[in-house]
Amino acid sequence: MGQRLVVNIYGEDKETPLSNIYLHWSGFTNESLDITEGLLEMIKEENICLTGDIVRDKLKAFKLLKNIEDAKLVEEKCNFENQEDIELLEYLKKELDFKEKDDMIFERGANRSDGMICLTTKGIENNIDELEVRADIYLAKNIQDVRVSWDCLYICEDEDEYEDVLDEYELNEDEVERIEDINIESLLHRSVDFNTFKIIKNAIYDVDVFKNKDNIYYAISSD
Repeated sequence: MGQRLVVNIYGEDKETPLSNIYLHWSGFTNESLDITEGLLEMIKEENICLTGDIVRDKLKAFKLLKNIEDAKLVEEKCNFENQEDIELLEYLKKELDFKEKDDMIFERGANRSDGMICLTTKGIENNIDELEVRADIYLAKNIQDVRVSWDCLYICEDEDEYEDVLDEYELNEDEVERIEDINIESLLHRSVDFNTFKIIKNAIYDVDVFKNKDNIYYAISSD
């Protein structure tokens, strides 16, 4: 149910993304599932695999995320500070006809709703610091080894926050459906393949899912 979605694209390093995108209004269940599925389909159709070269793989991740509607590379100039990021900037100039940095580098906040893509270490960390919900895609050298982890459920930390959720949807508590027929917890914090993700998507599509302070999951229709 959250609003701030960050999609991370990982390479061989499973701790630090190659690139990521911050989408300010996309953390709702349906939209985040659609965005994640769209990226997975593109990876499959275009056979996007790792090369083992960090800069080339970063560019692959960037081009993948750039397919999200109006998303743009959003980096502050000072983010190109360590040697890897300096090499990356030179590669961008060559591969993307990136002659003027000002053509593609914007201050943070300039493109929050359409999508802020980051490639530098600092930019990626800035995106992650602002997330409420996330999806992580793990590229691989072989397409069948690509995995995804989707964690876009909103947690109400206390009763007041739970009441705020009900107020936002203009609902009474008895109008909220308790989820009992699927094990939501089993869908989170695990990396799965294409087919398993499809099963997850079909199981919870058309609802915004959240849980209250007692760890009980509820669903509100997205209609």
